[in-house]
Amino acid sequence: MRSVLLLACVLVAPSVQAEEVYYPGSSWTSSGRMLTPAEPRNWLTVVHAEQGIAYRGLELYGMTEFWKDKHKFDWNNRNIGGVGLRFTQSVRTGMVRAGVSYLADHRRLPGLWRYQNTYTHGLTFSVESYFGWGHRQREFPHVNPVFVGTPVPSEGGR
Repeated sequence: MRSVLLLACVLVAPSVQAEEVYYPGSSWTSSGRMLTPAEPRNWLTVVHAEQGIAYRGLELYGMTEFWKDKHKFDWNNRNIGGVGLRFTQSVRTGMVRAGVSYLADHRRLPGLWRYQNTYTHGLTFSVESYFGWGHRQREFPHVNPVFVGTPVPSEGGR
């Protein structure tokens, strides 16, 4: 996988000017008490970060997510990471994005005597959109994300 990324960077680099390349990235954190009957009094924290290198809307990126909960459910105690390629198109009040990525999902399952680890990996496909309104130019835009895609590899019906 590293050789593919390196080859892509080497092939693209000589043909583009420095001002046409940009480096989009983002991070977010969500932490709070679960309000579902299946997980009463459970606390879940999710941390997400991604960084890419893009040229004219085509982006090569890497991402990672860390999940942790109080009750140690396997679906809430995991690390997801991977690399992908996506195309982003700006629209009047937001953007639309489609891509493919290769993700690995590492779950920490509590066993009787020790933690048991499971690893799954595979391709995922996604379509995303972000739209905002009512913000001034200097304010951080309010966005409403919509995500449609294949699940992470471990949730693919295995």
